[in-house]
Amino acid sequence: MDPIWTGYITKKQFFELDKFDEFTVWLGTWAPGTQIDLIIKKHEDLCSSAQRGYYFGVIVKLIAEHTGHEPDEIHDYLKWNFLRDKDEMGLQIARSTESLTTKEREEYHEKCRRWAFVVLNITIPLPNEVYTGE
Repeated sequence: MDPIWTGYITKKQFFELDKFDEFTVWLGTWAPGTQIDLIIKKHEDLCSSAQRGYYFGVIVKLIAEHTGHEPDEIHDYLKWNFLRDKDEMGLQIARSTESLTTKEREEYHEKCRRWAFVVLNITIPLPNEVYTGE
């Protein structure tokens, strides 16, 4: 597993690592002459605790109450239906909701709400329409 190193572009267009000392120690674990890949991309925030609370406390909870299933069963069902992907070996897997960016998470929530409305005939309130304790 390869770590992710974060940092910022300074006003001089220079990359400043957040944990430079840890990075240099990690880099020192590679043998001289080892070819590496350095990938730089704009940082994307992963889902927030508020999104997580809304998903489990509202979406999953309401569907579980309506169907009589356990929340974990509903979570697995929704992931399988809306986050299915293929891994590097071509096997179908369900992506983890924790790997989603805030934007991807909201798109996933919308698919879950739409499915619940069309298939189960229940309306799930939007995040700004319900208090989740976050």
